[in-house]
Amino acid sequence: MNRTKQTVRIGILSSLLLSLVACGGGGDTNTVADTGLTYNGNNSEAVITSNSLTSFNVNTITISNLANSIYADFTSVLNTSADPATNLCTDPKALTAIVASDVGTGKITGLLEFNNCTTLTGNFYNGRITATGQQNLATKAIDSLALTFDKLQFKDSLDINNIIIDGTVTAVNTIYIDLTVVKLTANFIIDDVKNNKTLKIENFISETSQSVTAQSVTQTSQTMSGKYYDSVLGYVSLETISPVIKLTTDKYPRAGTVRMSGASELNANKATIEITFLTKTTYNLKADFDGDGVLEVDQTCNWSQACVIPTNG
Repeated sequence: MNRTKQTVRIGILSSLLLSLVACGGGGDTNTVADTGLTYNGNNSEAVITSNSLTSFNVNTITISNLANSIYADFTSVLNTSADPATNLCTDPKALTAIVASDVGTGKITGLLEFNNCTTLTGNFYNGRITATGQQNLATKAIDSLALTFDKLQFKDSLDINNIIIDGTVTAVNTIYIDLTVVKLTANFIIDDVKNNKTLKIENFISETSQSVTAQSVTQTSQTMSGKYYDSVLGYVSLETISPVIKLTTDKYPRAGTVRMSGASELNANKATIEITFLTKTTYNLKADFDGDGVLEVDQTCNWSQACVIPTNG
């Protein structure tokens, strides 16, 4: 199973796969790290209608993209013998880092204090991350990592997101002969500065793996699940029906299906939205607003244009 970094253009999936932060935690826990931010929004299941779909469109980076981005930035600090600040921030003075790996046990401890840090990949951080983890003594690879965010401001390189994050994310990294698998779990409260909203990501679990095809192209595969809370609309549940697959040579995924579910305004059934990636240029959108098995929306769209969703009267 793998996880793909992907950007979805439709309002629904944008929010479904939502762009914000990885959230985690297995099971039914409802706890989020007590680091300052609180979620006082709607805790009810969101009603999904054609009218409300685009309201979930917070931004276009997926949870997994953001989670993997932060994870990659932090692991780049650990995987270098150079000054972490020099390795991560364009201005070394923008980061105070105390990161250590015990040479005898491989235990990792770390504290990163960002002061308006722009990374080499173009991301922006301001705030604090603390970490614990385990490094493989033989390979020096990071086997596991737990990060806690204390009012960490994050802006992505495309300037799509401007958010403040409180919460935790854990990662387990497994390296096989021809495959690398990263499993992320997380719980977050997010102050979406750009859209003036408070959001919550709960029990988000994602698995991503990378392999190399016979044509020497890197293929990324991803599965994800969890709940996304919007302070006004309530929460929707996310699940992967089949792994989302993307090649590094493609701009968009070419296979996989992801489903979002919520309440129906018509009956006690679940309303669902389903996105199936058909090719590297097309996807299919299905919607069942009353949960009766009859689709109100079933259309194939091109990535090059927005998918127009019929509006309920």
